[in-house]
Amino acid sequence: MISLSVTALIVAIITVSFFQPTAPRFFAATIFVGITASHELIFSGLVGLQYYGSAALFDLAIIILTSGIHPVPKMVLTLHKICMVSIVANLGGWVLWARYYPPLLYDLSFLGIYAWTLITLIGRTKADVGGFAVGDWGACVRFNRSPWLLRLNRNSGKI
Repeated sequence: MISLSVTALIVAIITVSFFQPTAPRFFAATIFVGITASHELIFSGLVGLQYYGSAALFDLAIIILTSGIHPVPKMVLTLHKICMVSIVANLGGWVLWARYYPPLLYDLSFLGIYAWTLITLIGRTKADVGGFAVGDWGACVRFNRSPWLLRLNRNSGKI
């Protein structure tokens, strides 16, 4: 029952991710869905630390990749919080697995995490964009905030 609910939430998240109003939200949603779905497809057969550790590393990858989105929507910050909670939940899942407890608490926590993600992807507020609107889709992901890169690319960062 719980696994069917989690699967339905994942399908809803994948569907909603393609209907984002702005380019930064779309990139963040597709990065989140792509990495989460690829982990489930590739690593779902693993057990123990291999599964829970790889899930935590994939959540960390989501945080790193979406931190370059510019301007930063409120949704991206919420996705970062979701990924941090997911990392802690994966640690808890590993502890449950190591102690031979049933994974009911882990499954329920991910049911809540995916529901939170779906609400985040659906929700839109007036303060959703942290700064200004972007006219070009190519300017959404920028990792050129490092001072060393700014010295190399003196004309970068201009929209």
